[in-house]
Amino acid sequence: DTVSDDVKRYHLELAYDSGAWATVFLIDRSPTRSVSAMRDEFYPLIKAIGWEAALAQYVDMKDTPEFYDVFEDFMARPLDEQVAVLKSLQP
Repeated sequence: DTVSDDVKRYHLELAYDSGAWATVFLIDRSPTRSVSAMRDEFYPLIKAIGWEAALAQYVDMKDTPEFYDVFEDFMARPLDEQVAVLKSLQP
């Protein structure tokens, strides 16, 4: 609500892109760094304990605010560093 009108018109695209990068970050911070392990372990964990508790547990963080703080730092890194993290994930 506090951004300029130029930014507001890209709200959906920005939210979608941020969600994709949050998934990359979550997998990178997980014990296995594996996409398939996330599918097989994280999603059932969400069902068992809820998404916020599952997120914190899966990436070994205190809570979701800590995840968001560290994710914000990740998003402030240069794009080539972010892409290198993406490329380093395991199938």
